[in-house]
Amino acid sequence: MPNMMIATEFKAEPPGHAYDDLLNRCRALDPLVTSVVFPCEATALAGAVEAAHARLITPTLVGPRKRSSKSLGKRD
Repeated sequence: MPNMMIATEFKAEPPGHAYDDLLNRCRALDPLVTSVVFPCEATALAGAVEAAHARLITPTLVGPRKRSSKSLGKRD
């Protein structure tokens, strides 16, 4: 039988930990202007809003204003 290593200890990282270093490096940069295409559902906007609040992006919404406004809970 060939030499095999068997892991006897497993260290789980907290959820989201894998991206902490990347996000910290990105926060040192200026936000990127980013097109968010057809954001007509609240779930479609959630990532863009979160990234904008973290100053990772400056979102530009591309799509029908009326439907996008509804997903934000706004009235025309």
